[in-house]
Amino acid sequence: MPCFFVGIPYHNGMQKKTGKQNTLQESLLIISLGRHTRLGDVLEHALQGIKFSTIDAAELTQEGLQQKRILFAASADQYGTNEPMRLLVKRMNAGELRLEGCVCAMIADGEQGGPIHLDAIKLLFAANAAGSEVIYRPLLESGSDMRILPDDGRGTPFQRYQSLARLLVERLMNSNANMANQRHVRFISALDEGETNDWRTAIGRMADSAGVILSDDANTEETIFLCENRSGVPDDKTLGLLSGGGKIRFVIASPTGGSDLYTAALIERACIRGDYALFAGEVTVFEGLSAVELLANKADLEKIKRSLQF
Repeated sequence: MPCFFVGIPYHNGMQKKTGKQNTLQESLLIISLGRHTRLGDVLEHALQGIKFSTIDAAELTQEGLQQKRILFAASADQYGTNEPMRLLVKRMNAGELRLEGCVCAMIADGEQGGPIHLDAIKLLFAANAAGSEVIYRPLLESGSDMRILPDDGRGTPFQRYQSLARLLVERLMNSNANMANQRHVRFISALDEGETNDWRTAIGRMADSAGVILSDDANTEETIFLCENRSGVPDDKTLGLLSGGGKIRFVIASPTGGSDLYTAALIERACIRGDYALFAGEVTVFEGLSAVELLANKADLEKIKRSLQF
């Protein structure tokens, strides 16, 4: 393990106290997953001038784990897997670790694709469910020979890797998890026209009751995306609607099984390949219910209203 990952203690005193619960701390917390070689050299360049601390994922405790800017740094083993990452997902899914008020991103170093790609999406999803916002384009991956990185004609593949890592860190450091006081919200539905109109009316009533302005403006910073899992995988129409930017919330009716894969595909298109940031804990899946059944259920509508913070 290179010197970059050792000798840098994690402690709450490194952070500037602001007195505000919802204020992100200005330094960066790096959560280390796996044994690193190349990734340490990449981060040494990417973090120049950035105040940061590091901790091994196995040593994470709940104490002080709020209002952090978090970078998950994962290196795959020779089989393209990362067991510490899977263990961390289990801990977050079990409620052992909460990331309230945090924002996060991730670098996954290893073979292109394979198990680590899906595991990386699962980790970002688990972090989001645990209370962390996920920034737009939060995942940087590199194959072992780095040929997958875009070639802009400048520098070696390794230098491009370093530059992309630096850009990811800058996005993370510039992210703001706080919501504007005056909310303008765009509603997008992948449902049929009739169902979409019924849902727009219902969401509009929720918004009106909370003083929120429902908008069709594509440049609105906040988006609610409603869809239905009918086959286990989003269709082209659904994925094609995820071309915008800003911050997004998902409401997913899932009368069919396979919602985990369906949700992972949505997150990959919207956030990892697209320009959406994912609000903390804002992927709401209703298992066993169609969109029509969900709309007729007052208790579930109230749950949606709470999740949308209306």
